[in-house]
Amino acid sequence: MKKIVTIIIATLVFSITTFAWADPNAALQAAYKKKDYKQVFNIASEFAKKGDPAGEYILGQLYLNGQGVKKSPKKSYEWHKKAADKNHAGAQYFMGMMKANGIGTKKSYKSARQWFLKAEKKLPDAQRDLGVLYEQGLGVKKSMKKAITWYEKAANGGMVDVQLMLAERYLKGSGVKKSGAKAQKYAKQAAKMGHPAGNYMLGVMYANGQGVKKNEKTAATYLEKAANKGFPSAVYDLGVMYLQGMGVKKNPTKAFKNFNKIAKKGHPQAQLMLGDLYHDGVGVKKSYKNAVKWYRKAAEKGVPHAQYSMGAMYANGTGVKENYNKAKQWFQKAAKKGHPGAKPALEEIKQLQQKK
Repeated sequence: MKKIVTIIIATLVFSITTFAWADPNAALQAAYKKKDYKQVFNIASEFAKKGDPAGEYILGQLYLNGQGVKKSPKKSYEWHKKAADKNHAGAQYFMGMMKANGIGTKKSYKSARQWFLKAEKKLPDAQRDLGVLYEQGLGVKKSMKKAITWYEKAANGGMVDVQLMLAERYLKGSGVKKSGAKAQKYAKQAAKMGHPAGNYMLGVMYANGQGVKKNEKTAATYLEKAANKGFPSAVYDLGVMYLQGMGVKKNPTKAFKNFNKIAKKGHPQAQLMLGDLYHDGVGVKKSYKNAVKWYRKAAEKGVPHAQYSMGAMYANGTGVKENYNKAKQWFQKAAKKGHPGAKPALEEIKQLQQKK
């Protein structure tokens, strides 16, 4: 039975994104919708001239991204500063981002922290980034305890990436005391926000009994929710469950459909599974030719067992013309990746070639 292993990794980095803090003015909204940034610039300029912080913030964004005006980090910083001094939360957050990244201003993590503290009451993004500062000891004394406090505030404020990260950390005990209950809590938060990775993580937890009591039926339910949103890992793992009859009624045909769906999009493990299913005629009509097709795709992506299978197909003349030299090449590739059957296969090929 193949173990379903979580592959979710949440990485937090400072990033520049655009917030939807545009003024509700209808003309401005219409210009944004049309992506007519020159018009947005003109309208925002009128607001900014009157000292309106929303207009100043928008100008800061336009100069930052070079939209409707020549890109200028320095001018972006100046306009964000004007709005931030008038307590515009979005501008305060971007002041922190620009200080942290040294964009349009001298880099200063201490100053970034001050701006994030001003913005955090309204923006969970600022709470997340305060967590980053404390975790990495940037401008502050390193403190995982304070970092987690800020991360939890951001997660409770709806930051899905942080919810997933905390779920992973509490599940593994990475930087925090291991807690299945908290891992489940944050994974459920992400799932409720509609992120398939939340449902996927819950499915993995129940499938493997990680942090919760093992329940394959519940695992299948969560995986199906994630799979229905096209989450590749969930589609694959649900295919494994249908193939094995884990938490669902055994159904090789459904398993094949799941693997086929993501194999076409380049999922290497699904391509390997399709090769196996075509080879054995499970869930689909047996076809060595199709087995070779999918083994080859996975093998070319470096999947050791697919490389071994290609070697076996050439060695046996199954789905392809018998060719010991090509079999040897594929077995060698699999051997380099540590496939246990590859070296014995190479010895066997050597003996067969000596007999000819």
